[in-house]
Amino acid sequence: MTNYQKKKITQKKRNQIWINLINAEWAPAYLSETNRGASLLFGKGARLFVGRIKLNAGNTDRGMEKVMKKAELKEYLQIYSKIVTALKGGKAYTCIYRNNRKQKIIFKEWAYRLPEYIREIIQAEEDVLLSETIEESVVKGRTDREVLSDIPISESSYYRYKRKFEEKLYELFIVDGYVSREEILKNVIMK
Repeated sequence: MTNYQKKKITQKKRNQIWINLINAEWAPAYLSETNRGASLLFGKGARLFVGRIKLNAGNTDRGMEKVMKKAELKEYLQIYSKIVTALKGGKAYTCIYRNNRKQKIIFKEWAYRLPEYIREIIQAEEDVLLSETIEESVVKGRTDREVLSDIPISESSYYRYKRKFEEKLYELFIVDGYVSREEILKNVIMK
């Protein structure tokens, strides 16, 4: 969501959040601002929380959302070799150097499943060339040129294998419920 779109959201919409009730149903709640902070109102003014709440039109729990996007998955795959130890350790974030700049990566909930899924795909794959390609490019983090020079495979086959691997990985996340219906429908069938 761009800044322009955020400004277009009305005050009532921006202050509406969804809370999880005890019986696991989601209900809308509204933030009412006071001088000292904010209080969470539900229904006819019943207060559920009183304290300081930072109003944010975007995601309030930075990075801990369950819904994932295909573009996010591709981004995580690009830096997988740099973040795999932090993911396996269960850390909330890690700092890596990318393009000669230090970057803080805050892991999403679904990212912790990534090492397990990649290992499953490599072990289940019957094609040795495909599993070796995935191991070299994703797990070890080698560049496409390095992998193409070491593995006897054509360039088009390499990118086709890589795309099939991403699709299979994405399907595993769909099966576990990390991808919303809207995100699946947004994906383009033909490029």
